[in-house]
Amino acid sequence: MTQRTITGNKEKKRPRGCPATVLLLTIYAIMVLVLPVRAEKPDSLTFSKVHDSIHSIVIDAILKQAYAKLGITVTFKELPAARALIDAVCGITDGSSQRIYAIGESYKSLLRVQPPLYIVQAVAYVRDDSITVRNAKDLKPCRVGCRHGIVYIQKFITKHGLTAVQTQTYEQLFQLLTEKRLDAILVDQVHAAIYVRQHELTGIHPCDPPLASEALYHYLHEKHADLVPAISRVLAQMKEDGEIDRIIDKVTGGNDGNAPAARTLP
Repeated sequence: MTQRTITGNKEKKRPRGCPATVLLLTIYAIMVLVLPVRAEKPDSLTFSKVHDSIHSIVIDAILKQAYAKLGITVTFKELPAARALIDAVCGITDGSSQRIYAIGESYKSLLRVQPPLYIVQAVAYVRDDSITVRNAKDLKPCRVGCRHGIVYIQKFITKHGLTAVQTQTYEQLFQLLTEKRLDAILVDQVHAAIYVRQHELTGIHPCDPPLASEALYHYLHEKHADLVPAISRVLAQMKEDGEIDRIIDKVTGGNDGNAPAARTLP
């Protein structure tokens, strides 16, 4: 059965009841898409992580322990940095194991979890019989090196107007230092400490204090917004109890003289 609408001399036909049906369906679709769905606590979660990163290994250990306290098993999908971010942002994974603060400002589908898990730090390594580096000014007369692709270290170099030789590997970088072809190298504290220990390097040491730092945060995809308060409380308690620092020491080998100990933010 149809209704007729007459406009001028023309007559239009439209199905009876159709506008109301379409309207109801539209409202329902909008409600499904817009209103939050309160899901039950998941049994397991999978987070994106950056391939070949010591920091990811450290944070994996922290997150496994933290989520276990909530009765949730976590696994990690190891990917190149850009792809790991895409999967987390799009909800292909349940979030990102760790990223810097700015990621949460740029990608609103990722919810930053407080507190920060820990800080990455840049330290200057020098030969035992050479200079001491306490600040950027001390590096001005030096032949400086760094590893290519460590963004926060490169930002420090640019900010202070330094010139640095960049290498692709830590092996190349430390070799230039020990062969006295560089006076100081700026390196990520955790990566460098592990490299020095594994290769039993002697005659070099890190300078204190660290010259640059960047906080790392865990991120959940917005589909797990209900979990943010719970995991934040767990991580805050682990931080207060010193549990996160103990995990960092266990994974990185602790403060064995090769670098200042990695620590969470105060």
